[in-house]
Amino acid sequence: MKIEKKYYSEEARLWREAEEKEQQWEKSATEGEKTKRELFTQMEAEKIISKMQEAQKDSYQMIYRQRVERFQVLGQKAMELAEEAPLDIIVETEKLFGRIQMTADSLMIMESSSVSMRTDLAALIEESESISILPGADGLIEMTFIYPFYSEIKKN
Repeated sequence: MKIEKKYYSEEARLWREAEEKEQQWEKSATEGEKTKRELFTQMEAEKIISKMQEAQKDSYQMIYRQRVERFQVLGQKAMELAEEAPLDIIVETEKLFGRIQMTADSLMIMESSSVSMRTDLAALIEESESISILPGADGLIEMTFIYPFYSEIKKN
């Protein structure tokens, strides 16, 4: 049995159509229409920023030492995975979160791969808040894992 669904292909087609439509609009729109759209976009962005700032007034961010310590462990696991795979890696911390970025032309985890390689990658995925896997420079794949150190706590 074979099941094939082309979700990505369909989404890419729709995206190309939207880009083409946007390019056509850009070519045919007057300067006044472009200015009007720019102002509208700026006003919408300001509304979103205002809502975010308002929401932040109702809560504060509490950093958990355990999350920072766990990120240090995950960073070490990522370094070992990068060495074994091999992958280029950057592990960095910011005030509120940690980031692990790995780059290579491919990543293969096979039956013959070490158990630690499989479990370390699974831990990186499972414990991250967000993951992006995107094309990077020179045709490489760039994987980024984000780990927050904080929780939003509502003010009473």
